[in-house]
Amino acid sequence: MAKARASEDAFDALVSAMVMVEHRGEFAGLRKTEDEVFRMEGQTWVPGLVGSR
Repeated sequence: MAKARASEDAFDALVSAMVMVEHRGEFAGLRKTEDEVFRMEGQTWVPGLVGSR
């Protein structure tokens, strides 16, 4: 917590990790992208969107 309080980046990382733990069951449903742009640049995961397409 001290590190999270001392740095905005550390705080953001902590919050991201907490959300990922809360939604960890979704990771098994993620699929490899075939989109060339996402393969090069990366894609942002959003909780609750797995299987919504």
